[in-house]
Amino acid sequence: MSRYPIDRPMTRHGIDRGYWELRKDKDLYKVMRKLTELYAKDAKSAIDVGCYVGGFICDLDWIEKRVAADINDWSKEWADVDDVKFINRDAFKLWDRFELVISNQTIEHIEDAAGFAEKLCKLGDTVIVSTTYLVPSGKIEGHIQDPIDLDKFLGWFPRKPKCVSIINEPHQDNIIGVF
Repeated sequence: MSRYPIDRPMTRHGIDRGYWELRKDKDLYKVMRKLTELYAKDAKSAIDVGCYVGGFICDLDWIEKRVAADINDWSKEWADVDDVKFINRDAFKLWDRFELVISNQTIEHIEDAAGFAEKLCKLGDTVIVSTTYLVPSGKIEGHIQDPIDLDKFLGWFPRKPKCVSIINEPHQDNIIGVF
């Protein structure tokens, strides 16, 4: 068993290091961790929607029921992860509700971002979402919502935010919202 899923090398970008290896120590995830501890310290269930092979949910070890969900099949990568169940299906078709819903770096890939945000909010009590901030359109493959400013981001959600942060990183800034 292992703590994190098997990492996927970023070879399409000419990088041999893995997706999670490149990200796990970024300020984005440090702030996400603090916000999770602040707003979901008593949560007993959590889901990471659009998890890919990101191991953020693996670090939330005080939460008893942890689920990683993605519409793409990463079950091989998640197979040996301790205490986190991977499901390869649309998370919004689950019957479960969760006390904490996380979605990291996913909403910028979604055509109907407002519909996605609404479904995240219906899936659980506390919702924490991160995405890119002011990345020029076309700079990152698959990011169909870029550029995303604060008004655009907040406009997708049916709830008022409890907290919003802009995280400045050397190569890319990000927004984190708690709803």
